[in-house]
Amino acid sequence: MTKKTIFKIAGYYLLFVFGLVLILVGVGWYSYKQKLARQNLVRPNFPYTKYTDAELEKMFPQVYTVDVPTRQTPEQTYAKFIELLKVGNFEEASNQFFLRDLEIYPRNLDIDKTKQTKLIKSFKKVKENGLLENMIKDLDKKLDKIYLYDTSAQYSIGIEKDGKIFGDRIDFMKDIDGDWKIKSL
Repeated sequence: MTKKTIFKIAGYYLLFVFGLVLILVGVGWYSYKQKLARQNLVRPNFPYTKYTDAELEKMFPQVYTVDVPTRQTPEQTYAKFIELLKVGNFEEASNQFFLRDLEIYPRNLDIDKTKQTKLIKSFKKVKENGLLENMIKDLDKKLDKIYLYDTSAQYSIGIEKDGKIFGDRIDFMKDIDGDWKIKSL
């Protein structure tokens, strides 16, 4: 074999290896872009360019209630809750709680009737046991803000137990209508 033939064979071999590498890189790039397209992170058409952060936020908003204007503040919700307990309107008092299922919220805007029924029953049981006045006395305190963000808030109230005052926390969450609801008490 002559040198010329060896260089020719080596050239074809290198050309074959280079072509094979190009094909493998192309297949890897295409697979990666298809994975991103299935996750809706890139446009579904060639050249599969990425969406901007603003486009992604518009397509998949992370918190549905951020831009919803507030109709009722946490303080107003809490005051309304206390007043409704005082008059014994437990159904309306339960409506001051966030009773939607967070797993499907806000696609399902209906309240969870099971949660509401349990809450009403617990208020009635407190009243039957003669503890409603004590409960109202404990809860009818000034709220102290711990934090207030766009969609969640936390406050504390001082509850007296055995002559000592303990700080209890109350969590609030803004609903799709812009009303702050009690998430946990």
